[in-house]
Amino acid sequence: MTSPKDSIQEALARNKTLAARLLVHAQDLAAQVAATEASVATAEHAPDLLAVLQQRLGEQRGQLEDAQREYSTVIQELDSLKKLMKDADHAAVVADLGVTAPGDGLSASAVDQALARVREHAAELDARVSLNRELGASKPVAAPLESPEDKARRQLDELKAARNKKTP
Repeated sequence: MTSPKDSIQEALARNKTLAARLLVHAQDLAAQVAATEASVATAEHAPDLLAVLQQRLGEQRGQLEDAQREYSTVIQELDSLKKLMKDADHAAVVADLGVTAPGDGLSASAVDQALARVREHAAELDARVSLNRELGASKPVAAPLESPEDKARRQLDELKAARNKKTP
């Protein structure tokens, strides 16, 4: 069985790989936009060509915005995983010391649930990277609508609510 830190480190590595791919993709799209903009500037005397180039430019700008948005989402996921790593370090220290502070929310079941979420996240990243590889990385697979930080907050609130129901 792998430790929570190992799982988080694996998820961080996969997320960094995905972020690098998305950054390269966004840079490629930015270069395409720049080239199309240059073509538009030189095609002023050919109205038909100008219309086609302007349409292409609009599409490329949309793709660039999507790529930048996806990259930002992955960066947010990286930040969330780094925070999760700090929490895992804290949980490991608490578990090693056998200390349980009231209201810290670090019961064994909460740690197990956090570990399960990290494993799910790592599996999802692996699936997205594989899908990107199969698609030839023409367009990276979009991130889920709910950010990992929002999901973690929601799950933490659920755990707190469940704990409060148990205590009189």
